[in-house]
Amino acid sequence: MEVVVVIVMIAVGGTIALATLVSMAAAERERQGVRRSVARGDRQHVAASILFNLLVAGGAPPDEAMHEVRTRAGLPSPAMPGIDMASWSERYALLAVSEERQWLLETAVQLLAARKVLVPLHQYSALLDLTFGLGFQIDVLTRLREQYGFEYVDHAKHARPREADRGGGAA
Repeated sequence: MEVVVVIVMIAVGGTIALATLVSMAAAERERQGVRRSVARGDRQHVAASILFNLLVAGGAPPDEAMHEVRTRAGLPSPAMPGIDMASWSERYALLAVSEERQWLLETAVQLLAARKVLVPLHQYSALLDLTFGLGFQIDVLTRLREQYGFEYVDHAKHARPREADRGGGAA
């Protein structure tokens, strides 16, 4: 009788181990499938989400922001609201080549400049996260800002008297 119980316990243990291995293999196949789909078509989805959230951060209504992303940027992909700009930018940088990363940053600056309003600090901060996440330095963003001509709100500078600047009003 004890031998039968031991054999049943071994069989049940083997069945549990086999089920665990099968589920782990299925999870790994799913993960590989997700990686392949990300490499194929997800780059446009990530780019559309980044641009959409960048425009919404500046106060653009979501429907207007999505229209801008589709028409001006030419990205028909759906956008994910409420993303973390830094991590999504890094994700895009992993999926894209250098020219595509440059295109995304330049397109973002063009979209901000096209609105012809002063860029709020929250939106400019998101643009900085995008710049650094894509692997660029601040000088690239500075050149694009000068090229497309947009200004941003600098609360630190606007909150103090002009005389506090180097050279200030005395110059």
